[in-house]
Amino acid sequence: MWNKLSILCVGLCCFQLGYSQEWLGQSKEQIRLKIESKGTEAVIVSVSDTVFKINCSEEDERCRKFNVSYLFRIKEEICISYRRILPIHSYWAITLRELILQQDANGSGNELDIDGETLLTDYVFDGYSLHLSLENNQLVLSFTSQ
Repeated sequence: MWNKLSILCVGLCCFQLGYSQEWLGQSKEQIRLKIESKGTEAVIVSVSDTVFKINCSEEDERCRKFNVSYLFRIKEEICISYRRILPIHSYWAITLRELILQQDANGSGNELDIDGETLLTDYVFDGYSLHLSLENNQLVLSFTSQ
């Protein structure tokens, strides 16, 4: 029983780690196909040569559904940055904290209180940076290629 739980926990952590920055370097078509393959309810809201937005529903391991939006910036057909717009919830803060600790990111900036969890506004990872902000009662994660 404990082995199954351990494997599940490690799998979920790895999923969250890969999920955090998986869109950087991908084409619009690759992003669309990956989102559709995850079985999430996704709607492409707008598309241009340099920007496109997707609204979708994402589910955590406790089967809670969250409305999430992505705003992708495209240069030469490749995603160079994107914003992930989430509801303010401790689940997202805890998931981010795990990512930051496991990937040994360098943090700086001001402290943010996200539903009782404290994180900094800026983190630098290997190959990308992450900026956190609170806008219109939502948590905004801005990922940028280095």
